[in-house]
Amino acid sequence: AWLYDYYNKDEERKSKLNTISYGKVCFNLNKYDEAINFYESKEVKGNNDFFVLGECYEKTNDIKNAIQCYKNYYNNFSSGNWKDGINKLFDLRAYSEINHILKNEKSNLHIVEKVFFEAKILCIEKQYKDSINHLSGLIDKLQSYQNDLKKDIYF
Repeated sequence: AWLYDYYNKDEERKSKLNTISYGKVCFNLNKYDEAINFYESKEVKGNNDFFVLGECYEKTNDIKNAIQCYKNYYNNFSSGNWKDGINKLFDLRAYSEINHILKNEKSNLHIVEKVFFEAKILCIEKQYKDSINHLSGLIDKLQSYQNDLKKDIYF
């Protein structure tokens, strides 16, 4: 709460680059509307801004804007955990948006995650055999996802 007070004593502090943004402080204090106003008024948003903004929209049950923010998180991705935005889209059941993202993913940096998410979508669509076949070429690379596979896809 002291950080919230610190930001509010001087309006210019809110817009400066800080380790913890004013929007994140508002989010953590459940002041979602304030956080939304802060992030929406920013001219240049980073991928983490879109992620927290998406979480704020989720908390206020504005699912359409939350989905758009998580898509923007992916589109502006520069650092952090690439799959966080995709997992949020899965939570919101935004399967067509996930399919669009995965089809347009050109980078090989996230190839294992991409294949995993494609298989997960196939499973959701009840195309179980296609889902298993989709993963078959990556079995040796999927060891770190074994628990996710058991929980999310096959068991």
